[in-house]
Amino acid sequence: MTITTLSQTQDTGDSSPKNNTCGDSSTLKRLDDKRKILETESQAIVAELTSPPEEGVPPMGIDTPLIDSEGYPRADIDVYRARHLRKRLAEIRTDHKLLMKRIEENILNNSAGNIQAEMDAKKAPKPKPKYDSVTGKWVVKNWDGTVSGIEGGEKILFDYIGTLNRTDPNAEPKEEAGNVVSKLTKQNTIDKVSFSLPHFAIVDSVAPDSPAYEAGLKVGDLIIDFGGANETNHRNLKAISEMVTIAASERRSISITISRHGNGILVLNLLPRTWGGRGLLGCFIKIYSENA
Repeated sequence: MTITTLSQTQDTGDSSPKNNTCGDSSTLKRLDDKRKILETESQAIVAELTSPPEEGVPPMGIDTPLIDSEGYPRADIDVYRARHLRKRLAEIRTDHKLLMKRIEENILNNSAGNIQAEMDAKKAPKPKPKYDSVTGKWVVKNWDGTVSGIEGGEKILFDYIGTLNRTDPNAEPKEEAGNVVSKLTKQNTIDKVSFSLPHFAIVDSVAPDSPAYEAGLKVGDLIIDFGGANETNHRNLKAISEMVTIAASERRSISITISRHGNGILVLNLLPRTWGGRGLLGCFIKIYSENA
């Protein structure tokens, strides 16, 4: 199998010339995705090179000699694989340096192009404040379209206040109804009232001491919103899978809105990560069905 590295090609997934660095967000995202892939592969290689193949056997090592004291290839490790892994690690490190340089160039181009747009947005007249029925507070619009005046407003779009899809500009807005969303109490928790929000998935199992367990998820919890994924856009739960992988790589938590029998609507923060069990969550989530 031939491995083509960034040091051999400058392809970014588009047909732009090498020196014509494109500063649009789609190019930057592709470059960042490649960065994450390289870093993940690098971490896996380093882990294998620095971990003993078995008890009592020294690891292959990143730069230690692959010969014994008598000058013969080490018999306690796979020398061929060690050389292959070291070669690939060197390629990744070279590729990573080139990639980071190109990401920096794209960021600078984006920044230069966005400065004027940001200034214009800040100077533009702001719309009148809106009443947010979820928090029970009045909010104002920031220059970037997010919300000021409530906790977590940087993740909420002002134009989508009054809809269920508060953070998804691509989802079709849904009107709020008085029997759909309750107001937060003074303790910033949702009233325990009997009403129904549209849920799309259910927690089928939770492993002890898992990230899901630590976040407070329980079997039978109905998922209303999983970090922005809801009944309109979860794509057979693929959106959740993608979100968990990205959140784990960036070491950030995901806000989950659930409906729990006897407790009403709850908001939990789940931090996907590796742990002592399978997966990054330690729970099994399936699509909700009335017939299940």
